[in-house]
Amino acid sequence: MSFMSAITRILRPSAKRSGIEAGGGGRRRQGAPMLGTPQQAALGARGPAKARAAGLYINTPFGNRIVEAWTSAMIGRGYQARSQHPDPGIRRRLNDDFEALVNPILTPLARALVRDGEAFLQIVTEEGGLHLKLIPAEQVDPSLTRELGGGARIVAGIECDAGDRVVAFHVLREAPGTAFSAFGEAVRVPAADMIHTFDLLFPGQVRGLSWLSPVLLKLRDRDEASDALLMQLKTASLITGFVRDPEGGAAGFDEGASGGQVNVSLEPGAMRILPPGADVTFS
Repeated sequence: MSFMSAITRILRPSAKRSGIEAGGGGRRRQGAPMLGTPQQAALGARGPAKARAAGLYINTPFGNRIVEAWTSAMIGRGYQARSQHPDPGIRRRLNDDFEALVNPILTPLARALVRDGEAFLQIVTEEGGLHLKLIPAEQVDPSLTRELGGGARIVAGIECDAGDRVVAFHVLREAPGTAFSAFGEAVRVPAADMIHTFDLLFPGQVRGLSWLSPVLLKLRDRDEASDALLMQLKTASLITGFVRDPEGGAAGFDEGASGGQVNVSLEPGAMRILPPGADVTFS
């Protein structure tokens, strides 16, 4: 069989492709990632992805830079309110009050959205005023999932009615891991008092997925590769020279200024004359 006929025989099957290749089989498809139930997969991966994204955000410069760049792009210098009240004085006061209420939480909210994949904001009405409380994602109980009857249900701490409308959030009294936190039942907070923002990737998705999910594995590999390269450079710089001198002298090296040490320093452009038989090797 000639070389050209062998190449033709190898390439011939590719000319007979038919159907939808994405649904085909064969060796090329072995090991390919598949997402049969994206809602369940996103819900199951939410916790580990969030924890790994937080670790890379804190410990790696690239992870930190990704989150901060996204946060800066979304928030910038902040937002300005534009009240429509006819009185200029009241309009200015309303603008200032709204900006004082919202601007302090915009940056941490956007950072949580990128890093954790979702952000929760509770509207708290107290005597004499209103304030916004940023809720950590894990404080909305992700372990709470059950049927309520009549089509209503709670999925990962979010309560929906039979029409898939969010009606309430089940919030733990303290965020897990905080000081003096105690285990107890979650408090049901009506949906009118909570703002939940996340990027909806699939219909039916109820909790967000970290925006760093597509690059988490590569970020970790890059960080480990960077550490390995730095350690390689540090190890390579630990060179040791060995001077072999059969005559037992200084092997052609000058004595130092003290007269008691031999000048064997490494200097750029230095030239040393060694006597016959002398040799220098490095580890």
